Amino acid sequence: MTTTTAQQQRHIVHLRFELPDPARLQDLRPLLEQVTPQVQLLEPDSAVLDVTGALRFWNRDAAEIARLIPLRAAAHHSPDE
Repeated sequence: MTTTTAQQQRHIVHLRFELPDPARLQDLRPLLEQVTPQVQLLEPDSAVLDVTGALRFWNRDAAEIARLIPLRAAAHHSPDE
C-alpha cells in the first residue's frame, strides 16, 4: 500500500506600513501576533506573516487577512485626539 501526502501550501502575507517613526514597527508586533504567532519584522517598515494556521481561525483567506491588519493597526495605534 502506498500513501502520498500533499505538501500544505503556505500562505504568506507581506505588509508595508507608513510609519511616522521606524521605531514604531516594534509597537506593532503584539497586534500582528494576535493574528498569527509567525511574525517576522523587516526594518524599517515591513513585516512578513505566515498566516497558514490563521486562515481557519479568522475564517478568511490570506488576502482578507492582509486587508484586516492595517485596519486593526490604525484602530489600535491612531494618535489620540
